[in-house]
Parts: sequence; C-alpha cells; structure tokens
Amino acid sequence: KNIARLSFYNYLNLFYKKEEEFTFKIIESFFLKSLHFSFWQENIVLLQDTIALDLQKFSVNWPIKEFMKKELIYVKNSTIFLQYSKEIKNSFNNCLDNKVKKTYDSQMLINHNKCLKVFTYPCNSKDIEIYTNLFFLNPPYLKNLPAITSLQYCYNFILKTNQMHYIQTSPLKTIVFFIDSSNLFTGLVVSGYAYEITNSFNKLPIHKIEPLCKSLSKIKKYFDLTKIQSIHKPLKKLDTYIDFN
Repeated sequence: KNIARLSFYNYLNLFYKKEEEFTFKIIESFFLKSLHFSFWQENIVLLQDTIALDLQKFSVNWPIKEFMKKELIYVKNSTIFLQYSKEIKNSFNNCLDNKVKKTYDSQMLINHNKCLKVFTYPCNSKDIEIYTNLFFLNPPYLKNLPAITSLQYCYNFILKTNQMHYIQTSPLKTIVFFIDSSNLFTGLVVSGYAYEITNSFNKLPIHKIEPLCKSLSKIKKYFDLTKIQSIHKPLKKLDTYIDFN
C-alpha cells in the first residue's frame, strides 16, 4: 500500500466534490495541509514523487517539485508569531479582492503556537479560523499553512447550515461536519497524516458528540469580540512580501 497515494485519495474524497474542476490549487492545498504533519515533513520527497507520477498518467505535468521548494519556518517566539500574523493581516486587507468581500477583522494568540483569526463579511457573518505557528517561505513570499480549524458563523454566532466546517480536536484528529436546518450534526472523524476516517456520526444533536461539543465550546469563549481586539500599533516592516494569489 502506497501511503502517499492513499493520503491523496482520502484527502480528495474528504474535501473536494467530484464535479469540481481539478486544478493546481487542489494539489497546492493538499501539500500545504499535509505539511502540518511531521511524517510528511520528513517524507516530502515520497509525497511529491508519487503525486507527480500519478498525475503524469493523466498527462498532467504541474510543477509539483518546483512548488515544494519552500522553506518551512517554525515561529517559537510568541511576539514574533504575533508580529508575522499582524503583517499577514495588514497585507490581506490591503490586497482584498472585491469578489471576496470579507475583511480580516481581528486575531489573538490562543496559546503559544496557535492564532485564532476572525474574518467578517458585510452582513456581519464571520469565518473563524485557527492557524499554527508554522509558515512556509518561498522567497520573497511568506504565508501561513492552511487553517487547522475553519468554522462559518451567522451574524449571531450560530454555525451556518449546509456548509462544510472542520475543527481540529487533537494534533492528529479533525472532525469534518455539516449542520442541517434542524440543528443536527453529520460528520466524520479524520485521523492522522493519511486522512483516514476512524469514526462518523449522522444527524445527532451536538450534546451527543462529546469531542466536537467540547472543542466548539472552547472556541466560543473567544466570541466576545471586545476580547479579540485588532492591533492598531504601527508594525515594523518585515523583510518579506506577502502573497495571497
């Protein structure tokens, strides 16, 4: 069994619809999300060689190896972590695409290696995302790795229905879920660097899904936006550019 091929197959089944156009963005997202796992950091050559070979069978020759020539940066100092996050926040808002119509509203460190970010739409609905202190550098660009948690809320902080949400409940476990109009939850527990489904639930009230209930409750304590203040102090410019394209 080829673990790289299995991981990619599982990832596509989880996060992408079959009718969706298959683009390089999907490959990019898979590689960057996988780099959250130390296993793939240590075996990145296996991952890129396997996926590149599989794509060639379909006459797809995307520059995977060139794309993966990026330097991973762990930011262990909380002050520098916050400074990098602020810089990305400013760049996001300055380069805001009119099609997106959301503002990177505020952020806070929720522990030494995680940053919670709030994105606000004109209707006051919000995306709540959590990022780690792992960035990647492909000079001169600096970016976060993809969010480990992504939740979409209505203006009153009720989770949106019929939207895919995901939340990391432990370093190796993520719950991917949907909510219906009756406020019942359906989802999957995804484990490890191979994105394997290890549990599932169907149309259950939240109190019957203990790991999900606990994790959502932890995040809700940050929903008093007076406690998630935007930082308005002038920033020392970092010697890098930030790219969101």
